[in-house]
Amino acid sequence: MLAIGYLNTGRDLRRMESNSRSPIFSGFGELLEGIVTVRAFSAEKRFLDGLHSKVDLTTRVSVLCKFRGGLLAHESTDVV
Repeated sequence: MLAIGYLNTGRDLRRMESNSRSPIFSGFGELLEGIVTVRAFSAEKRFLDGLHSKVDLTTRVSVLCKFRGGLLAHESTDVV
């Protein structure tokens, strides 16, 4: 019973982590395609700020996943 909850939680945490990374890669790809336009309008700071906020969100989710994964591993050893 506990193992099923552990697997489901782990899968959900990995999905959250993956979903939080996706906007970074897509935004960076869009930035590379439009870098000439971004520089022409001096919008580097705006795009850099957006990238930083996406990285911050991803880092928070990643830390949560690592923390929760450690707790789940600890809890499963306590049950045995």
